[in-house]
Amino acid sequence: AAPGDRFTAPTIEYAQLAPVLVIVIGAVLGILVEAFVPRKARYHAQLLLTVVALAAAFAAVISLAAGGYATTKAQIAAMGAIAIDGPTLFLQGTILLVAVVSVFTFAERRLDPTAHGNRV
Repeated sequence: AAPGDRFTAPTIEYAQLAPVLVIVIGAVLGILVEAFVPRKARYHAQLLLTVVALAAAFAAVISLAAGGYATTKAQIAAMGAIAIDGPTLFLQGTILLVAVVSVFTFAERRLDPTAHGNRV
């Protein structure tokens, strides 16, 4: 190989990418729960896993914001693939909070006893 053909290993800032990585790991674990947990326990396991993953990702966003990445330490991570700055952290936090509300909305399993005035 020619001297100019050397491979440069990518630099990945895992701490700055923690909110995204936590959600990806939670999604993979959710697939494993769906595949291997018995049907009776699956609902509660999925709900617990989802809420824990969203809370951990939100904690990572808060940690990054408190660490100064929202202001002075803003940077481009993963070799220019993603920006870690104030607007990014704000949007990630907002999306995570909306996701928690959505999960609890979908987790509701009771029926309204009267739907549109008719007894169910």
